Amino acid sequence: VVGTRQPTWIGAPARPGGPLDDDPVINLALLAVEEALRDAGEPQRQQEPDRIGCVFGTSKGSLFAASACHPDGPLEPWERMLAGPALASMAVAARYKLYGPRVSPVAACATGIAAVLQGAALVARDDCEVAVVGSADDSLHPLVLASFQRLGVLASGETPSQASRPFDRRRNGFVIGAGAGALILERRSRAQSRGVRWYAQLGPGRMLGDPTGVTSLDASGETLAALIHRCIPSGAVPDVIN
Repeated sequence: VVGTRQPTWIGAPARPGGPLDDDPVINLALLAVEEALRDAGEPQRQQEPDRIGCVFGTSKGSLFAASACHPDGPLEPWERMLAGPALASMAVAARYKLYGPRVSPVAACATGIAAVLQGAALVARDDCEVAVVGSADDSLHPLVLASFQRLGVLASGETPSQASRPFDRRRNGFVIGAGAGALILERRSRAQSRGVRWYAQLGPGRMLGDPTGVTSLDASGETLAALIHRCIPSGAVPDVIN
């Protein structure tokens, strides 16, 4: 459309190009999934594509894609879609031709855990035989760094080797980073029949939402206590609650 404004797209171009070709969030996601699939004996080569699900999330999508699309103004609708939290799962499913159910969870710092739980539920319901699950994020973006700096929650006055110490009582903030992780979920009998090593058995898991506040929890602990009781078998004592 050409008028008083700059030319803009109506709808989405067939190949947007540029911002997604070298996006750090996509690259992190693809690298993590590649390693996981290789370690799991590449089950995508042994299974019908529509029986392999993908549950891969990001906490905020890609701010890098958003900035590259439109650095000087508001995003167009198709640009907001490209920078959204479904970006990573779209890329993973397209790269490995995963035609089973695809979900893009968003749960802030718990996005990876949410992906694991949702992927396990898909396998348990027989919606798919295999679930590729994980999450990726790259928060080393000026907007994110500036936001958390203004909140006063970043580690300060530290040498780089001492800044990140989340379980140390002397910590004085956290360190923003980038990374990705991926797991391949399937029934143990199926992994054994394929002759691949399995690392762990996923136990019961639940999710809840606490409307108390963005960064605060129910001070009474009643909501969390009820969730723990639903997750842990009667009489069992957990080793760690994190």
